[in-house]
Amino acid sequence: MATLYRQYRPASFADIFGQAGVTGTLTQAILKDKLTHAYLFYGPRGTGKTTTARVLAARLNCMQPREAEPCGICESCTAARAGSHLDIIEIDAASNRGIDDIRALRERLGSTPAMGTYKIYIVDEVHMLTHEAASALLKTLEEPVRHVIFILATTELHKVLPTILSRCQVYRFKRATREELLSRLQYVLAQEARDVPEDVLDFVISRSDGCYRDAESLLGQILTLHEETVDLSDVASSLGLPSPALVEKFVAGLAAGESAPSLAAADEAYAAGVDPEQLIREAIRRARDAALAGDDFSRWSRVVRALVQAMQDLMYVPQPLIAIHLAVLTVCTKRGRTSTLQTEGQKGAVSVRQKADPQPVDEPPGALAAVQQVKESGPVATAPSLENGDIGGSDLTPVEGVSVDAVKAVWDQLIDAMKAGNPVASTFLRSVEPIKTVGNVITIHTRYALHKSYFDNPRHKKLLEEHLFRLLNTKVTAVAILEQGSGVPPPLAEQRKQKEAAFAQMVEDVLGK
Repeated sequence: MATLYRQYRPASFADIFGQAGVTGTLTQAILKDKLTHAYLFYGPRGTGKTTTARVLAARLNCMQPREAEPCGICESCTAARAGSHLDIIEIDAASNRGIDDIRALRERLGSTPAMGTYKIYIVDEVHMLTHEAASALLKTLEEPVRHVIFILATTELHKVLPTILSRCQVYRFKRATREELLSRLQYVLAQEARDVPEDVLDFVISRSDGCYRDAESLLGQILTLHEETVDLSDVASSLGLPSPALVEKFVAGLAAGESAPSLAAADEAYAAGVDPEQLIREAIRRARDAALAGDDFSRWSRVVRALVQAMQDLMYVPQPLIAIHLAVLTVCTKRGRTSTLQTEGQKGAVSVRQKADPQPVDEPPGALAAVQQVKESGPVATAPSLENGDIGGSDLTPVEGVSVDAVKAVWDQLIDAMKAGNPVASTFLRSVEPIKTVGNVITIHTRYALHKSYFDNPRHKKLLEEHLFRLLNTKVTAVAILEQGSGVPPPLAEQRKQKEAAFAQMVEDVLGK
């Protein structure tokens, strides 16, 4: 039994879903006899490029055409439908990509059509041709043969030689919208006399990525596995995918900063045979939707970043579940630690401010007059301006002393604040850590001499301190120290320091100050 996407492959332009712009132009060209010797179809996979090429080829060689459509019943159309037409040759450039393959093709161009009017070559994945083969194909397109038509197809237009593009009529195939996919699936279900709940269709559409072929293949798999009633939970289980309820439980724990529910959901999914990668993909999709809906964007973006990192870690960890557990603990632990540190930092700042601010006393009238005279005599000094943009804040009162917990609480905010104006510093700050404070002196620990030399630069040091002043409401001095044991013998240390300083300057020049 043929798969659904093969069974219901369109045989005419009217049957092609979602590509009205392409099919409309092609039918007009056919009716007005404005054909060209080379076409190029590009777009995402599964959107109808090869199908459209076959319909076009069938129509051009049809013996009894019905206006712009092939008749579908003549000998030529029947052979084209079966893939046995002598004058419609399909070439997969992914497996026939060498110069010898194109040379053999060129040698056959001189032969006249055996069954139809044109000899039509459909070259799929044309971007996979080697440079030499592409150059040979270009030579063929530059010297077209009257009875030969090329239809090229690709998913990666940017990899096709510009000189080839300039000799083709280029048509873009777009991804299917939800409505187009739903219409197509309902059409297939009507032909199959089957009924599928709407939530299952939404499930299929969400996993097809705008691809008709993927949607029809997944629907066919579901119909095969479930002969009678179709339930969403059963569908997810039979396909090795996490159920929506399980995904919701996993993501809800991450959003709340509670690791226990998310870890339990991950273990449950793994025990049920769910592919860990599928669980991460579903969780990313759910978190993305929540972020786009405006539900605490910063929180959801943090969840998405951790899950994307887990997806990358799957390739390196011996046990896939470890990557998921690590992502959960990263999100939840960081969320809890940041909240605690921010609370402690706020308490510490209040305590320091109370100690620093003197108790109010009654001022004599003369003193009040003197203060008024000073206010009227000139402008009041303002806080230091930032070289690369302000990060907000108002009514800042400089106070002395800051706790290391308060510094750690604002460290992520510092990284984000530095990113816009100084991406180099922002990147380096991710690899260093504040370890202690003495009064208003913050000691920053780093394992790399490159980072230390960067923050020892007076200009970079000043900018860092200004950002910390804005975040902590306290004037501070930042001092970078190198981890013990990371150095090298003295004669080489100076040379290494100079090289690293030069490299840091080069990075700054390239990425911006």
